[in-house]
Amino acid sequence: MFLNSLLFLREIALSQTSKTTSYNDIPYESFPFQQTHPDRLATIARLFGLQSPNVETCKVLEIGCASGNNLLPMAEYLPNASFLGIDLSINQIAEGNKLLKTLALSNIELRCQDILDFNEETKFDFIIVHGIYSWVPAPVQEKILAISKKNLSPDGVAYISYNVLPGWHMRGMIRDMMLYHSSKFPDNVSKISQAKGLLEFLSKSVQGDKNPYGIFLQSELELLRKQNDGYFFHEFLEENNFPVYFHEFSAAVNRNGLKYLGDSDVRTMSTRDLTPEAQQLLTTTPSMIETEQYMDFLRNRMFRTSLIVHDDKKPVYNLNAADIVKFNVTSNLTPAEQNMDLHSSNPGQFIAHDGTAIGTSEPLMKAVLVYLYESSPNSMTTGEIIAGACKKLGLNPPLAAEEIAKLTAQIGQTLIMAYTSLPVGSLELTTRPINRSCLVSSKPRAFKLAQIQAVTMGMITNARHQMIKLGDFEKVLLPMLDGKTDVSEIISTFKDMVNTNKIIVKDGGTQADATRVGEIIQMQVENALKTLTKNGMLVA
Repeated sequence: MFLNSLLFLREIALSQTSKTTSYNDIPYESFPFQQTHPDRLATIARLFGLQSPNVETCKVLEIGCASGNNLLPMAEYLPNASFLGIDLSINQIAEGNKLLKTLALSNIELRCQDILDFNEETKFDFIIVHGIYSWVPAPVQEKILAISKKNLSPDGVAYISYNVLPGWHMRGMIRDMMLYHSSKFPDNVSKISQAKGLLEFLSKSVQGDKNPYGIFLQSELELLRKQNDGYFFHEFLEENNFPVYFHEFSAAVNRNGLKYLGDSDVRTMSTRDLTPEAQQLLTTTPSMIETEQYMDFLRNRMFRTSLIVHDDKKPVYNLNAADIVKFNVTSNLTPAEQNMDLHSSNPGQFIAHDGTAIGTSEPLMKAVLVYLYESSPNSMTTGEIIAGACKKLGLNPPLAAEEIAKLTAQIGQTLIMAYTSLPVGSLELTTRPINRSCLVSSKPRAFKLAQIQAVTMGMITNARHQMIKLGDFEKVLLPMLDGKTDVSEIISTFKDMVNTNKIIVKDGGTQADATRVGEIIQMQVENALKTLTKNGMLVA
């Protein structure tokens, strides 16, 4: 009887998850997602007082890898690590393996496989499940958690993203409307077109309404206009989409011998954005799980990126500034002023990639952030940061242990606060040193994947696992960076392309005069190479 019940549940699961037709017809485009990177998962584990696996030699499993665009950059940048991606879509796996063959990477496998058929014995240091958990039925969700228990190494970290309530109640209402309307149409392409048309109609019908419903419809329309058809279909028109409350997810994790560690976007765990009254009330909740659940209520949260560990782990959530010594630091925060006055107490601003700013009036911290920016894309230890900042201020680094400890705590407080409060990728802590080429060689070589992405996507994945949008000039330049062609030949090739009308060089918005073309091309090549170097895109 028990066996028959299991077989029945499996049949239901297979009937509901065998979406090879829809995912083959309308692929779910995969991209690098920075919050899934082993560097980030290992850092958060260590930040909360746990041991974490060696990222350089780690084993990574991604469940629902699509065409592998999240794993492939990791595999190229971490040649001594190993990666396995599984996905049900035969077409997307074939597409990923075609790219993998071109890259000639031997440390990654992309496999077409049903989640329910995964029975590996291998232990993985990091397990990634992005955009899958909410979109499969309960038996498959349980299998995902079972894999996370069975196949996660003792100090490993699993990443699982999912839709959450209460925020998804309103989005679910829109999904229900679109499912009702699109059900009248036979093919998926028509369903997408009609569902988008319905959303446009609803939005226009409430245009000018200042009530919550009208405002929400307008914001959803703006969001969905920016999304591709794959995201739209699989998020709103697929059969399965089961958002849960965070406490329900936590309970499911606990049943499988696992526990919640934290969020991959650590700033969401903070109450800094809440009112003082709300912050005070949340200190009275009996557990971290309840605190996080109430924060979801207050923020009307729709999506979570949870990190999971074995249930014998004992995280420590009181962050200590002195713990900065456990990490290497790299910063993408750009000084707002080119020649910032480091010695005065005038406030200095540093800008993140999304425009968020962090300010400090302390000379030491201004010097620290400038030094880190100038050192990027390479990471720095606390000792190197202290020495570099002191040099900028014209001071000798401290020798006494007490003075070193004092500076370490001061620096650690600011850097850990920045890591836990700024957008992901603004300032990164890592458990390993990251060293990239800081010089442009005479025959520059870009990473192979970046050369291909420049042509196929117009975007490249940098050393921080971020997507960088390219201009037209960089799209042409990157495939030339093969390590065999010197800079003078590259400039000459661009000149030939101008002479044969294959490209147009502009000067101040208009087509450049023939006498200025060579000068402009040389300047553009040099600037582009500097930018690529700053992003860690050139092989040393």
